[in-house]
Amino acid sequence: MGVQGMLRAALAAVAGLTMAAAHAATYHIEAENATRTSDLVVATDVPGYSGTGFVNPFGAATSKVTATFTNVAAGTYQVRFHYHAYGAQQNFVSIDGGAAQDVPWPKTQGIGTGWSDVVLSGVQLGAGTHTVAVSKGWGYIDLDYIELVSGGTTTLTGEAETGTVSGTGISAKYDDPNAGGGGYVGNFTANGDTLTVRIPGVSAGSFDVAIRYRAWGTQQNNVQINGGTIQNKVFPGQNNAWMDLVLPGVALVNGTNTFVISKDWGYMDVDSIKVTTAGAAVTPITLRAPNDPNPDLLQVGNANYAYWIEDGVWGPGQLTRGTYTGLTGSQYETSYGRSQTVGPNGEVAWRSAWKWPTGTTEVKAYPSAVFGAKPGWYNTWRTPGGHEIRLLDETYSQIYPSGPTPGTFLPMTANGALPPIYSSSTFTHLTPPTGRGHLSYDIWLQSSPQQVNGFTAPPISHEIMIPLNYWGNYGAHNGGRNPGWYSHDVTLEGLLWHVYFVRNFAGGWTFVVFEPDASLSENTARTLNLSTFINYLKTRTDSNGQLWANGTESLVSVELGVEPVEGVGDMQISNFRVWKP
Repeated sequence: MGVQGMLRAALAAVAGLTMAAAHAATYHIEAENATRTSDLVVATDVPGYSGTGFVNPFGAATSKVTATFTNVAAGTYQVRFHYHAYGAQQNFVSIDGGAAQDVPWPKTQGIGTGWSDVVLSGVQLGAGTHTVAVSKGWGYIDLDYIELVSGGTTTLTGEAETGTVSGTGISAKYDDPNAGGGGYVGNFTANGDTLTVRIPGVSAGSFDVAIRYRAWGTQQNNVQINGGTIQNKVFPGQNNAWMDLVLPGVALVNGTNTFVISKDWGYMDVDSIKVTTAGAAVTPITLRAPNDPNPDLLQVGNANYAYWIEDGVWGPGQLTRGTYTGLTGSQYETSYGRSQTVGPNGEVAWRSAWKWPTGTTEVKAYPSAVFGAKPGWYNTWRTPGGHEIRLLDETYSQIYPSGPTPGTFLPMTANGALPPIYSSSTFTHLTPPTGRGHLSYDIWLQSSPQQVNGFTAPPISHEIMIPLNYWGNYGAHNGGRNPGWYSHDVTLEGLLWHVYFVRNFAGGWTFVVFEPDASLSENTARTLNLSTFINYLKTRTDSNGQLWANGTESLVSVELGVEPVEGVGDMQISNFRVWKP
């Protein structure tokens, strides 16, 4: 099938699609870094964009942006366009110079806020260089970035406000910019209130159905799919924060599927219903149990651009390594493993499993991937942080002095205007986690760029955490984190974050947490521009009028890992890398 035929087949599933992927490679180009006609400018007046801005207005007949992707691996791809539009628009897309196809760009959420995606699925690409061009049809759009995402699953979304409502206590509302699509339906206050959402273009199969909703407290309402049995479902409340109720493994039919939510006794708002096809099964990475109290660092990636996977036990208190007997026991178990496979852009994968009693401490460990010059890990011998580095061939690194990961571009001066630094990841719970914990980025700034031996402030100046997923309500806004640290809310990278801030934290550094409004979904290929969060610090002042970060600090390391508090879990991370264009 030629490019034109592939596009024609993909266009039937464009509007309202988002994408999710397991074991996916992502190729990402910011629109402002792509080739563009001279009439297109870089703008920053719509919040939540990635990179340094976005491109608009596609106002001239010749307006065109062309992204050139190099070293693409052969395979089936989703072509993803991240954009903003005030109303429904229509513009052209061409791949590899093929015939331009007319593509709808639906109105995105809110007016001047929020971003969405147009996704072309099932595009076959050969190995090598490929171009993706967006050109003027008749629609004004703000184009943020273009991505090629290999493999993966497809998500179809039905917005509640476009559905059918019935009853006296229910209506479409448009007063919350954090609602996807610009609106939602509420409040299910009267008997007989019903919302019907129809999602077309489904291929028969097994799907996860996610109902995005919010409620102050636990509610109970009815769900019916395709006229089947009415299911009475509990919708947990979280102080009116948007969250998902996921119905796994639902059998859906070809074509349009109908979802009905009706009142039982719970007041709530509904934002959307998403159906996600089951992705390829995740093949678990073989675990190796740490065989000593000071486990090795497992090197992954390419020899000239690598990451270290650490077991990360640092806060066990009186607990000892041994056989886990439950939350009231005195022994814990941890294990970890790495994939030998490296993606076409250097993507890596690893796995961490843990069994932790409650003990007397909070966070027990941080099994993670390390990139950069982690604070305190400088070592005159070959053992950064005191750990041997086990290479992919199972020999030990002989490089010394040691400390930074091979090929890292860190440290960099965090001057409030860092260039884009991206990180991609896909996480999968191989078993549902119990107890409490979260998966989070941990980003470190220092008052000087030099890596030292000893984990103290100074030189550590800032710790920035960006959680992606949590369980047992750990770290969640309104109840899962110290309310005295809460500062404000902000939308960055197209998501709502609750920001927590405290000076003189732990060892004396400044601690900032960007807590997501809801736990992000697993098996979803996700890319964040980490510089967006780091640069944001220089725009804020504390109660004494002092900047959260003054811009003289150095970004020294980026980590992604799990902070287990208690309970049992087994998580695999794939598609991980940190890079700058």
